[in-house]
Amino acid sequence: MTAAEILKAMCAGAPGNLEKAMTALSKVSGMSADAIEQLSVDAYNRAVGDLKDYDCPICKNKGFVAYLDDNKEYCQRRCSCMAKRRSIREAKASGMGALLNKTFENFETAQDHQKILYRTAQEFVSSVTHGDICWMMACGQSGSGKTHICAAACNELLKDGFSVRYMSWIAESGRLRRLKTDDEAYNELYFQLQDPMVLYIDDLFKHSGDGKPSDAEIGLAFDVLNHRINAEKITVISTEYSIEMLRSMDEAITGRIVEMCKGNVVRIKPDINKNYRFKEFR
Repeated sequence: MTAAEILKAMCAGAPGNLEKAMTALSKVSGMSADAIEQLSVDAYNRAVGDLKDYDCPICKNKGFVAYLDDNKEYCQRRCSCMAKRRSIREAKASGMGALLNKTFENFETAQDHQKILYRTAQEFVSSVTHGDICWMMACGQSGSGKTHICAAACNELLKDGFSVRYMSWIAESGRLRRLKTDDEAYNELYFQLQDPMVLYIDDLFKHSGDGKPSDAEIGLAFDVLNHRINAEKITVISTEYSIEMLRSMDEAITGRIVEMCKGNVVRIKPDINKNYRFKEFR
């Protein structure tokens, strides 16, 4: 077995390969045990794995990083990216899978309201990653980019290791109301909404019926949001309702949302020209 073949086996990264290759290398090269151990660490850390969902520059998608312990012996530790991968899987399971491709990079900023959305979202993410407990809300005109920018902000936090849960208001609020008589199922779903550090509520108060949200919906929103405020959790909200419309429904809820946002509120006035869905008809 040549030195080149030995190094190739070490770079394959499998523990069995490493052990055999290290033994063979010591015989043909005369290298010290410490040097061979370090070589095996370097070889493993150079190897590229096949884990999906997140491209990790540290472990190169293997999930583990090799190192030498205090006794100069070869060891492996779990990479920090595994927590991020878990958060991404959980976000996908919560319904956010289709929104994981929404980023700051592919968000259009041609119009003034888009520039404000972009700037506000970036400032919000910066505040959160520096330890601030604050919220963000984008409200107003349908099709103006609210969902995209909110998802982009959540995806940035997801990459930084925050646990993120997506809540489609129309779907999840309906489920919770239907489960009111089943305490166990209700509590399980309610916990899923409260446990993550970041909750994205998409289309707050949007519902399948006509008119304003029911008292039951407003009560549910208060319960969810108030719980997260008291638990010091981060919440991102998009809604087609204006601040004035939200205040007319429930001033207490609206006031608490605005207070938690600490300025991270974007109000987009009704204007069909801001609706990207009708872009081709302009």
